[in-house]
Amino acid sequence: RMRNASLSGLWANRYMPTAFRDLLSDETMNLELLKWLKHWDAYVFSRKSNSAKAKDAAANKGAQSAAAAITNAMIGDDGAVPGKNAAANNDGRPEDRIVLVVGPPGVGKTTLAHVAARHCGYDPVEVNASMDRTVSAFDDMLTSVLQSGLGKQTSGGTKRNTEGSLINKKTITTEEIAASGGLNNATTNAAAKATLMRPKCLIIDEMDGVVSSVIPQLLKKDIHRPVICLANNLYAPALRELRQHVSIVLQVPQVQPRLLLSRLEVIVAKENVFVDRPTLAELVHVSDGDIRTCLNTLQFLCR
Repeated sequence: RMRNASLSGLWANRYMPTAFRDLLSDETMNLELLKWLKHWDAYVFSRKSNSAKAKDAAANKGAQSAAAAITNAMIGDDGAVPGKNAAANNDGRPEDRIVLVVGPPGVGKTTLAHVAARHCGYDPVEVNASMDRTVSAFDDMLTSVLQSGLGKQTSGGTKRNTEGSLINKKTITTEEIAASGGLNNATTNAAAKATLMRPKCLIIDEMDGVVSSVIPQLLKKDIHRPVICLANNLYAPALRELRQHVSIVLQVPQVQPRLLLSRLEVIVAKENVFVDRPTLAELVHVSDGDIRTCLNTLQFLCR
């Protein structure tokens, strides 16, 4: 029995995770994506990885402490492993600049990409590859995002990010405006500017539905920002060329039923709706763990 359902807004959007700890997707895949994003830190944010800091410390303290310092760096909080994903050239960019995240619909791939990007300090820019079919428009978008932030070169050779090239193209979300205090709040402009000036992370959804010319356009670009490609089917014909060039493929499995069931119980309680546990469990089963389908079905039945 269901009653007193709230009617404003889609539940799938309202209860979309915004923090890394709230993700329902596979924890191993979540951390792998986070680790890959952290490999960009040296280039994008001019930050040294823990391994680089350890080597500097070792040089100052002498050869005796070098082994211990580097060992500690291998389990640092940035997830960087010395020697893995090394820079392809001396400007600090990682060798693997595109990651492919695949999995069934509704397992949280898009949410994972957005949350991980924001967690690492990026402003996610999402484009749907199957809808934006104009090659010229897609190419312009790729250029503006992937080569944004190329300003003056520092003495160390790392280019600082000045992300102003997208300042007129990025739309501020209502959540970000609300978080800053509303349209009339004096801090709104500063918060909006900070959002716009953050380094961009490009998220390309539905890559398995692209036209044949899009992927070659992407692969020939000089990429200066992280690119996360999302797809449902790893072996779709449209992805053949991308599979040959991308070495990091993260396959996100279906959400564990117990985790999804627990999250649905929390949501229906917040919506002041009564749904017994067996009914929710059956919904999880028949939806094959599709989070979006579960929420949309519940909201429709509660109208």
